[in-house]
Amino acid sequence: MSASNITTDGQRFRLFFGVLLFFFCLGFIGLFTVSDFPLAMRVIVFIPAWMCFLFLFQAFNSTCVLLAARGARATEQGTEQIEDAQLVDLLKAKAGRIHLHSLLAATLYTLMLVAASVLIPWKLDLHF
Repeated sequence: MSASNITTDGQRFRLFFGVLLFFFCLGFIGLFTVSDFPLAMRVIVFIPAWMCFLFLFQAFNSTCVLLAARGARATEQGTEQIEDAQLVDLLKAKAGRIHLHSLLAATLYTLMLVAASVLIPWKLDLHF
């Protein structure tokens, strides 16, 4: 019994967007830093960071948390309900761990980015 509910295409999709958001966060914090945004405002990078790690952990675990919550899986023909209650419970537990790990990783990544932003000496005079 395989405890996954996405196809390899679904994994590639999540991996691509996870990596994309990882680098987006770097650019986001860089822009906020050189624009001299207040330190407290830079914490908003947590939102894309959380999405980044949610995508990455879903890809690495072959599990979509939304499909797991619905008790479904993706197939080459589309989405179908999972009949095996034990598998549904296993996927829901796996999805819960993915959520927890994503929140923890995003918190650490955000703290690291905000702390690093304090060390960047460049400032631009940008007025929007």
